[in-house]
Amino acid sequence: MKHLIKTIISSLIIFSCAHPNIDKRLLGEWENTMKKNSPIKLIFYKDSLITNTIIGHTVSRWDLEQNKINLEILKSSYSSFEKRVTYEYKFNSMEDTLTIMVLNSNPIDTLKFIRTD
Repeated sequence: MKHLIKTIISSLIIFSCAHPNIDKRLLGEWENTMKKNSPIKLIFYKDSLITNTIIGHTVSRWDLEQNKINLEILKSSYSSFEKRVTYEYKFNSMEDTLTIMVLNSNPIDTLKFIRTD
């Protein structure tokens, strides 16, 4: 009986600490591949995304909905910024290249990032 209770409590702790809707392939560091764009670095953690560019950075909370990354921007060094941003994303077949497109902003070219960690 004690073993059963310990197992149930351990399972509850493990499942309650798990972050919902995470694509583990996103976790880590990504840098854009296009030389004509300003350098952009994305660092995905389980609970946050840090975006670094030549002109500033943002800290965001993120979650997934199918092939979309929903961001809630918590902190930004930009003077004006949107509080919520949605990206559509996909990986190449090797899963070492990430392609994203901003959906709720003025359309921009699709950006490609390579894994750097």
